[in-house]
Amino acid sequence: MGKGDVYLKRWLSDRTRFANLINGTLFEGRKCVLPENLKREENEQSIVISRPNGEEIAVQKYRDITMVLDDGTRFVILACENQEEVHYAMPVRTMLYDALGYADQIREIRKKRLKEQKLDGSAEFLSGIKKGDLLIPIITVVFYYGEEKWDGSTDLYGLLG
Repeated sequence: MGKGDVYLKRWLSDRTRFANLINGTLFEGRKCVLPENLKREENEQSIVISRPNGEEIAVQKYRDITMVLDDGTRFVILACENQEEVHYAMPVRTMLYDALGYADQIREIRKKRLKEQKLDGSAEFLSGIKKGDLLIPIITVVFYYGEEKWDGSTDLYGLLG
């Protein structure tokens, strides 16, 4: 991680700047996300996958900046990845981060449901969540600050043959 990345993380960790980035990127500048409704969130995401042979694989990733939006009507996880160099696999990288975030949410719901012993039927038992359980949406924005024009895909579709 370069010095520029460290400075940019600090700079964008300011709630007003982060809200401006999200509003400019997702809402064409309309003030839909207010800084006072943002709270800094833990950046580490991890999962342990068990293979059929009993071998376990641990995956641990760190996001650059993660904030939770809670304005009383919406609850959303907003994440920012700072990128100085073009990263041709960025759509897959952000998809992995998002998937790990959703897996964390499922793990927490499953833990709660098992403790409550409130799973009915095989489908709920198998998944560890109830049919009506909902996940918090995760939205990731990539902030590219390199000098070269971004010439990589901006979505997964652009990587598929």
